[in-house]
Amino acid sequence: MVETEEKEFRFGGGDDKLSFRQIIFKHIDKILEISRREFTTNITKEKIHGMYTETIREEDNRECYIQAVQSLAYLLMPFFDNKMTTEFKKLTEIHGFLMYEFSEKYKEEIKKIKEKSTRDIKSHRLKDRWALRDSQILFQELMLLLKREDFLKSDDMGSEE
Repeated sequence: MVETEEKEFRFGGGDDKLSFRQIIFKHIDKILEISRREFTTNITKEKIHGMYTETIREEDNRECYIQAVQSLAYLLMPFFDNKMTTEFKKLTEIHGFLMYEFSEKYKEEIKKIKEKSTRDIKSHRLKDRWALRDSQILFQELMLLLKREDFLKSDDMGSEE
């Protein structure tokens, strides 16, 4: 079990103080909130206002989820064990690829998928789907890390086992 020194963090200059544990739990809650909605791509809508047209772009909540999970991983990095370090490297590799690097590395897999599909599948869509899938697995691995490190044990959670 990794011992963590409970430090308090102030937000907004007021008396709002949060422990590191509370920050982690708030972040997990936000990730769960994002994942409760259907994962959709960027949506652009045009709204006509008489003489001008307003373009409204809604954020890609898949990207929100991916970034939120990665941020949680960055917060927990000091507590990574060997298993988590290996999983993190494996599961975040795809995020760092430029499109041509992704297409080159996964050339055979992309070819097989396109051959089996009845629709025209774009490589960037596959990259987005695989990045989301890897982020979902990374979130699961982070939760297992918290369990391995007894991070989830606390009096206020009712868990003493």
